[in-house]
Amino acid sequence: GTVYLLNGKTFDITPNGGTLAINSGSLQTGYGTNVNVHGDLTNAGSVYVNNYFNGAQSNLTVDGTLTNNGNLYPYYFTTVTAGNIVNNGYIQQMGGSSYGPNTIQTATLTNNAGATVYQYDENPSFATTITATNIVNNGTMNQYGYYGNGLIQTPTLDNGGTINQYNYNYPSYSADLILVGTGTAGAQGYYQLANGTLNEHINLVGGNPVAGVINIMNGAPITLAGTLDILLQNGYIPTPGTSFDILVGTTGQIFGSFSTVLNDVFDGGSRYWLITYDASNSGFVEI
Repeated sequence: GTVYLLNGKTFDITPNGGTLAINSGSLQTGYGTNVNVHGDLTNAGSVYVNNYFNGAQSNLTVDGTLTNNGNLYPYYFTTVTAGNIVNNGYIQQMGGSSYGPNTIQTATLTNNAGATVYQYDENPSFATTITATNIVNNGTMNQYGYYGNGLIQTPTLDNGGTINQYNYNYPSYSADLILVGTGTAGAQGYYQLANGTLNEHINLVGGNPVAGVINIMNGAPITLAGTLDILLQNGYIPTPGTSFDILVGTTGQIFGSFSTVLNDVFDGGSRYWLITYDASNSGFVEI
């Protein structure tokens, strides 16, 4: 069934056993509704944090871990705050309210293999934001930019999956932003500060090596600094000549380079990675 929480009310929930479990059905907030879960929240149904029509923000706060095995929908003028977020299902973050921003904030956001995080920026006035101390992506993250108000920010990005930034209206409107590091970006697209770290995971999937890739589309820039750490997983040792595209953009739109590369020498010092940046105007960063 469905549980509707009334508009403009505050609900404090302390679950027996420490975990509020939504095993099926849905939980839906009204506008201006505050839901505080003093423990963990595990969702196998659908959770809607809604505010379509009103200037009072709707909030979902989870003191512990929010584990999403179903569907999580933070829509319009809302904030979702959790100690940690683990996504095994589908998160659709929809910005675009005329009243205020849409924010997801957590310490560690883990997007597991087969899971999807979808950020949709559809209003030129307010930001649609995901902020985390660490983002660990082994699934898919899609940033659908229309007005340049989409932001994904973390000091440390672990990527073994796929991240797509689409920028549909660029350059008529600004591109969205993936910001790795703590501070202010000097451009949109993918921007890595000197204090940011990209941990590049290369996994064996079905016996085949798969590297994380970040796709920055429609001409938005890729600006690099900081640290690249190349992390081979599950005992995989590449053969000479193996290469992976880890950042894919547009010809001539890759700027800067990683100031520090960790684990570029491997297999007991007998092999090493060669990092190439936009070689022959390819629009790729390749290892």
